[in-house]
Amino acid sequence: MKPFIGMTAAYTAFNNLQVYKTNQTYVEAIIRAGGIPVMLPAALSAEECVHYAQILDGLLVPGGDDVSPYLYGEETMPQVTYLNRHMDLFEIELIRKMAAANKPILGICRGHQIINVAFGGTLYQDLDKQVPEHICHLQSSAIREEPFHKVSLEEHSRLASIFGQSAVETNTYHHQAVKDVAPSLKIVGRTSDGVVEAIESESQFIVGVQWHPEGMACRYPVFDKLFQAFIKEAVSVKNK
Repeated sequence: MKPFIGMTAAYTAFNNLQVYKTNQTYVEAIIRAGGIPVMLPAALSAEECVHYAQILDGLLVPGGDDVSPYLYGEETMPQVTYLNRHMDLFEIELIRKMAAANKPILGICRGHQIINVAFGGTLYQDLDKQVPEHICHLQSSAIREEPFHKVSLEEHSRLASIFGQSAVETNTYHHQAVKDVAPSLKIVGRTSDGVVEAIESESQFIVGVQWHPEGMACRYPVFDKLFQAFIKEAVSVKNK
């Protein structure tokens, strides 16, 4: 049986319609890896996430809007202009419920950041303001498959094992980033400027990456290995 992989979908306005949206590239990456994608509209309250967690075999938390600084005890800086508190709380509760059930979680970009916040970590609200000497972390969205910087991976990390190499060249689309890593997670990937690009748990499959592997996999198949490892873990959970 193929595993059911939940993917959170944010409420947004699109062509004068109100929709819940998940990008096609995430869906295709899960299908290629052997999973069945299930869209999770953030229509339920955070407390009702328990129902999603019961039926899913894995959770993919995708990119999206900024995470509310309120959730890690800070006032909002002027560089942060669009927030969705309901989406934040919905994803945080879902992440915690899935982790408690020992089901695999993969976070991408915003997903990587909200995983860190869900377990007690903090973020840089704006790299330009708070880390002024950083390299490019916000390339043009017109070239999503183009690698823009290198991410060095910790030698014995899960990610280094998955990719079979100590560094990967990645795309980049973010102005926020992990600042203080959550106590239950560890930093396993950085760029040359020190910005955190990957985190993971040592005790279970919880992995966050700051880049967009789903946007590069068609040109660089090495990134499909991450989704394959994620689905393999979800199959293992399903068969227990």
